[in-house]
Amino acid sequence: MATGTMLIGSGAGTVLKVANATNQTFDVINFAGSAAKSIADITITDLTIDGNEANQSGGERTGVFGEYAASSTIKNFNIHDINGTVIVIDYPRQIVIDNNKLTRTATAVFTDAIQLWTDGSYDSYDNIIHGNTITYGAYSGSGVNLFGVDRTVVSGNTITDDQLLMDSGIQVRSSSRSPYGNSITGNVISNVKNNGIFLYDASSGTYPILTTSVTGNTITGTAGRGIHLSAAQKTTVTGNVIDDAAQEGIYVVVTSHDNIISSNTVWDANGGIVLDGSSNRNVISSNRITDTAGTSYAISISSGATDNTLANNFYSG
Repeated sequence: MATGTMLIGSGAGTVLKVANATNQTFDVINFAGSAAKSIADITITDLTIDGNEANQSGGERTGVFGEYAASSTIKNFNIHDINGTVIVIDYPRQIVIDNNKLTRTATAVFTDAIQLWTDGSYDSYDNIIHGNTITYGAYSGSGVNLFGVDRTVVSGNTITDDQLLMDSGIQVRSSSRSPYGNSITGNVISNVKNNGIFLYDASSGTYPILTTSVTGNTITGTAGRGIHLSAAQKTTVTGNVIDDAAQEGIYVVVTSHDNIISSNTVWDANGGIVLDGSSNRNVISSNRITDTAGTSYAISISSGATDNTLANNFYSG
């Protein structure tokens, strides 16, 4: 594709289908620029991609792949039966991924549903991932994965996986630099294998996740934690509802400093809010924690976590 290309179907009945027995690794739709000159103003909308995975025996298909892309929109897609990442944009700037329906079936297990990625050599920022429906999730991947990108809004998405294969509903992960200014707002996440929302620095504090807002999300039925902060700093976690997490409702660990955790509701988790490791100078206030079995703790702070403030939290059980 060239800059300014518009690929517009007439709706779900416009179908791009992978042929039987293709058995190769490729992208169904591909657009790519370079670090010197990005590809821009791409519009792809109102299409169905059928990966036809039941009739493949090898290779890996990606639904939509973009690289060094800017000011482009992917919306109103119905993508199913893909066994690779469904939508992936490397080195994205001002990308909008909106109102897509991404579905896995028993014959196709994709990795991430939506992935934005940079290795830190190229600043990637100001993206929007909004209003997408992701069903059956990703095998050992995430519904939405922000890898190294900045100032990206993830809002109003519905992510569910009743097979409990998805590692995280939404993940923000650092690369060789600290991502900052991302917003995760108003998403509904249910039945994931590990974390509903996961902020994660794989270097354990060298490149912490900075100034993320995690606000107004609803997370239910996770087999792991509701919200997990690992080396996340200056994060705001507020107004979230977490129900029936098999592990902690909100878990803060590994040099997660200077965060505000307030006005959240945690129901029937295996531990309400936990500060572990050397997580310092956090404020935990006005949270409501309910344990109907009365067998867990409301707030737990390890001996290595210092200078934290607790105020006006409510517990019942």
